[in-house]
Amino acid sequence: MAELDHVQASVVRLEPTTEFGYYEFSLELDEIRLLELQPAEQLSEPIRCRLIKAVLSNLPPYEALSYVWGDPNETFPIEVNRRSFHVTTNLLAGLKHIRRQRSSVWLWIDAICINQHNIPERNHQVQLMRQIYMKAKQTLIWLGKGYEDSDLAMDLIRRWSIPLPPQTPRSMSIGVVELLRTVRDPFEVRAWEALRHLFARSYWARSWILQEIVFSERAMLICGFESVPYEALELAQLAWVQLSQPENFRLLDFSQIRLVTISNYNAASTITLHRHMRRTNAPVHSAFALIRYTRSLKATDPRDKIYSLLGFEEIKRLELKVDYDKPVQTVYGDLVRAYLTKERKLDILCQAGIGWPSLQTELDLPSWIPDFRDSVHRSPAFSTFCAAESGLPAATISEDMRVLTARGVIYDTIRDIDYHEEGGNDVKTFWQDLALSQPGLHPTRIPYLQAYFRTVIADNSGHGNGELAFKDEKSETEFFDNAAGMMWCLGQWALKNDKVFPGLRDRIGRERAAMMVDMNDYIQNFLLWSGHIPEVMTKQALLAPFLGEPGSESQLKFPDDDNKHRGRHCSAVYLHSIAYSTVQRSFFVTKKGYLGLAPQAAKRDDLICVLFGCDEPLIIRKIGCHYVLIGDSYIYGIMNGEVLQEMRKGCVEAQDIIFH
Repeated sequence: MAELDHVQASVVRLEPTTEFGYYEFSLELDEIRLLELQPAEQLSEPIRCRLIKAVLSNLPPYEALSYVWGDPNETFPIEVNRRSFHVTTNLLAGLKHIRRQRSSVWLWIDAICINQHNIPERNHQVQLMRQIYMKAKQTLIWLGKGYEDSDLAMDLIRRWSIPLPPQTPRSMSIGVVELLRTVRDPFEVRAWEALRHLFARSYWARSWILQEIVFSERAMLICGFESVPYEALELAQLAWVQLSQPENFRLLDFSQIRLVTISNYNAASTITLHRHMRRTNAPVHSAFALIRYTRSLKATDPRDKIYSLLGFEEIKRLELKVDYDKPVQTVYGDLVRAYLTKERKLDILCQAGIGWPSLQTELDLPSWIPDFRDSVHRSPAFSTFCAAESGLPAATISEDMRVLTARGVIYDTIRDIDYHEEGGNDVKTFWQDLALSQPGLHPTRIPYLQAYFRTVIADNSGHGNGELAFKDEKSETEFFDNAAGMMWCLGQWALKNDKVFPGLRDRIGRERAAMMVDMNDYIQNFLLWSGHIPEVMTKQALLAPFLGEPGSESQLKFPDDDNKHRGRHCSAVYLHSIAYSTVQRSFFVTKKGYLGLAPQAAKRDDLICVLFGCDEPLIIRKIGCHYVLIGDSYIYGIMNGEVLQEMRKGCVEAQDIIFH
């Protein structure tokens, strides 16, 4: 007898059948439907189910399904309450793999348990999604049928799911060493390639998965006939994060470093991070950070790009109401208005602009409202900056949601700009040449090579404009890890392109060549790229084109390091940093000499402005008497309130800027 049969009739009632197999229930009572998936001996047997109703406050045991709907035009019939009900092919496959041979499985599945043809019901049930997944005894994550190498990927997750011992900075490497001894065949190339394929499945691109997994008490990954607890993936990812820290790079060779580094940057790792934050009561992110994290995810209904986040406290504060009768553009406009009203910030504009490529048909939106349908892979908005310090916005939105008037400073103009279709893992050689062709020093008084480096990694290790102190020790370590990786890459690029200064070895001489052998690999590669050896053979002098001239007000000191292969080890860190920051970005130089990253479609003579209440500088374009927003930007030297400091000194003036 199924376990639900023991629940009182007042709690669970059989669902009468109608045209779509549904009977309207009381929304005031917060009722939901549950699905009994009846057993079958063979995988090929047809799917038979029945629907019941239950009150949310008194639910019997059930499991919630998290899956990809798939193509709505490719459906197959199943039996629900003895009537034909069409489901997508992926859901059909999931039901067949979840079904048991001898006992029923009780499930909550959105496509079946919500009457998708009833808009008021959809509005109501979507607002209950967080509670539905929280109350389920577990969430079944259906990744799809097993094929090719998926079993290898699932096995790799199991192998790595060994708890690390309690970590301290000094014991971290010890714990990782022990882990590497324990894991069977930890760097099997075929298995890691299979893992990459598993994370590339369409499931991980769904907007809803963040809420569905984060709020689940327990979760199970299912791929074909293989299953792994989600907690195993969390443990494996914790190990990979530790391994991808530069202090542990000495334990791995270069190919292994690349494997574990690449594994840390996917939707699954973001979900794991959010689950950990909520389980440890860590401070929640801002609403903007959550919106930014999910921007690249997809939804069948474009309104769900917003509605799929309503279970999170950050978005709840905006007090948005689910309404599938509203046009998509109205839903997106409502978000911006609510954000400005409740959060008192304008950083939501960093997700808007007409400067990004799009595969979507045009939506009737002003340039300052983000089109959240757009999931084209693009550089994320830059985080944790305060270009306008912490001031409140001075902004109004017209009643028809077409015009935004915001106060700010138009500070500079793009003079030269370039977009290249180079891969993110290539050194941006043309950009570098453009940066190094600028005369003198960067406006912040640092060498242009360092300014270029800081720009392409979207550096946030400290302030610009003469304030050289790093924010903290972690920021300083990450800065110099990236710098060592860049210098190593410069030398590799020089060798690859035959750019080594002719006769360099002869000019160095035997004595100096012997000294070079004892240097870190990134210093040697930096010298190969620069094509000359200074007279003074100290690290500071050798790296002066990057660190600044000895004794100058802006000189940095590269920390001592006995790791001869630090550059090679850190090159993966640097290459990831530039890939993350520069995808779909143009590189530009301003009339004042700043370097920056802008949306792909920014143009020469576009303007740079800092709006009160907005954390990043924006690229804007004047059209007649108004402006359109092109997009956000990174400009080293004006990311931390420097423009407002100049405004207070009377060097620049604020004005009202009208956006259409």
